[in-house]
Amino acid sequence: MSRKILIIGGTGFIGNALAKQFAKLGDDVTLFHREMQIASLENLNLSHILGDRKEPVPALRSQRFDFVIDTCGFSPEDFLILDFLNTEHYIFISSVGVYSKFISPFSDERGAKIDEELSNLSLDFDKFNKHEKYGFLKLKSEEHIRMNFSNCSVVRPSIVLGKNENTGRLRKIYQLPKTDSKIPLNSANKFQFIDILDLAALITKVVEMPPGGDYNLVGPSLSWQEFVSTFIETFEIENYLPVHDVTDFPFWDDYPNQGIRSLVSQHSWITEHKFTSLADSLTMFKLGFEKFY
Repeated sequence: MSRKILIIGGTGFIGNALAKQFAKLGDDVTLFHREMQIASLENLNLSHILGDRKEPVPALRSQRFDFVIDTCGFSPEDFLILDFLNTEHYIFISSVGVYSKFISPFSDERGAKIDEELSNLSLDFDKFNKHEKYGFLKLKSEEHIRMNFSNCSVVRPSIVLGKNENTGRLRKIYQLPKTDSKIPLNSANKFQFIDILDLAALITKVVEMPPGGDYNLVGPSLSWQEFVSTFIETFEIENYLPVHDVTDFPFWDDYPNQGIRSLVSQHSWITEHKFTSLADSLTMFKLGFEKFY
């Protein structure tokens, strides 16, 4: 039986993959987004509601959805839209950035969240670095949602890679040899990612779970050296000179949302999933990447 699904931010990197996955399953998919820039979704039978999540349109209230998946909520101010939703299950895509950077390796969904000092609103928020702000706001968003919407679940992906990845991280790494820049290398730290297709597949299972759950959607945990070596081999890059201390590097930060992590999940159906390898994920990204470079 076809299910009615609303994807908020349905034309972005994650939303795009979700739309294709649910449409393939035969679900009735509606995308809520601001502009009709959906060339990659043209061949799918999708419905669209145009609007801004901070100024939701009445059309949202007039429909009931079996599931709503929110791909782009960033801060508590983004959730006025909750008052316009009529659904049995709301799924918020958060981030592993909500976990404390001092969390023990191989912690699951019950692990300690972001450092206590960041939860003190009397601190000068402007002094937080960009990664602290990101994790802090995602955590506050989770708390806000749970106070205002009872039928909700939270998924926390690690760094998402794969075809059509659009954060610019991988492009920046690719460009480094051309600028004589060097990349950091520390094999003691871990890099954890999830391919976009695995993320979409696992979220199709989250919607089948009762509301109220937390889910770490985290894939393979590799050494940073493994990541660098695989990236160099995939893109056939020469003259890469790793060093230890480089600032403002797109992955190199010990803050959780940057991927240096070895998290697990308490849900067996997540841990038993056959995750895409880093080599395959980077190869899929490269297919789209080569169209522009």
